Amino acid sequence: MKESVHGIWNRTMKAAGCTILSAVAVVSAALQVSSCTKAEVPDEPERNYDDCIAFYVKARPTKAIIEDTDKLYDLRPSIYVTEDLRKTDFNNTEVKFTDNGVWRSEKDWASTPQEYTFYAYTYSIGGGSINGSKTAGPIDDNGKTVTITQPDYYADGGDVWTDFLMSYSVSANSATPGLVNLEFERVTTGVELYMSKSPAMGDVTLTGATFSGIMNSITFNLTKPAASTDLAGSNGMKNGWTIIGRDPSKTVKYTYPYEGQTIKLKEFDPSGTQDGKFTYDTKYRVMNFLTVHQPTHEELAGSTRTVQLEISYIVDENGKDVPYTATFDLSEFSPAVWTRGHKVRYYLSIDTSTELTGTIAKWEEVDFIESTLLPDTDPDEESSAAVITGVTEGSAHIITASIQ
Repeated sequence: MKESVHGIWNRTMKAAGCTILSAVAVVSAALQVSSCTKAEVPDEPERNYDDCIAFYVKARPTKAIIEDTDKLYDLRPSIYVTEDLRKTDFNNTEVKFTDNGVWRSEKDWASTPQEYTFYAYTYSIGGGSINGSKTAGPIDDNGKTVTITQPDYYADGGDVWTDFLMSYSVSANSATPGLVNLEFERVTTGVELYMSKSPAMGDVTLTGATFSGIMNSITFNLTKPAASTDLAGSNGMKNGWTIIGRDPSKTVKYTYPYEGQTIKLKEFDPSGTQDGKFTYDTKYRVMNFLTVHQPTHEELAGSTRTVQLEISYIVDENGKDVPYTATFDLSEFSPAVWTRGHKVRYYLSIDTSTELTGTIAKWEEVDFIESTLLPDTDPDEESSAAVITGVTEGSAHIITASIQ
């Protein structure tokens, strides 16, 4: 449990061992892949699979909001393939990883020209569940109906979070057999908390950070399956999902570090950053987790549900440890909705003053990780901002809260 959660999304921290699935597997140059003919596959695999039907997970040229982890290579999860035209018996068929980014089936291409339409899904289950099961499901309607439940408690080790990815449909023809290129979208949502301290401060020690009011279970139905050639919608996603089940009255809270543990905040180092602005370097990251699509505030029958962030920390003031707390109503900040397939990043900087501000950065201003599959975003989309004023309990500090 002491292992860092940072490995959930960041490809550079492979030692974390999480089962969170990558949305992309980048095919390296001159890969040797296993097929019916053991053909070699270059960077962009040629259509040289003569007999069996095989798949690879295609890297999109865009940058991403949810980072890649290489877990499609490390864990080699199966993908579950359906052929929509029913020209083959691919019907929620498990296809296992072979090697070098390729998932090879045991089924052959038709001997005469034949059109196909494939799609697939893949998933992992940590401390939560898929359709109520912590093992294999079942997932209904060939992946088009799924219930995702995240854990009740925060954990920073591997095998923690529940992930689910659905591909777009893609056409193929046995007249030109070769690797079938699949592009996946996440259906889960990512949340991260970054913290640093100002050089003007003494040592700052985080004793607790708690996200509360989080809805951790949802049921989706795929009502608009997308083709790989479709344009992304207004939220950057292609597949269209409808929420058909949720219980916003059931919420969880995630707290870190654990009782009896602390984290000494690092001083923000502007060197090497663009215009001295904060960049989302993992060395400042305190928490990250997967959750489900939800607004940060909603009115319920006789009550409300609001996602809040509460922090407690100790400041070394001339050799004296002084405790402080601060609470943030996240519905007062953009984004108002934790959207499926996206990752929300919160940044808190402990400084001197009494003003609290919140902003959301333009998508293109944020350093995303290369080679991660995700929702496209509009580079011309304007950023929004919310500004509130407050005082941390018992002190005069500024806590600058930036929300991506």
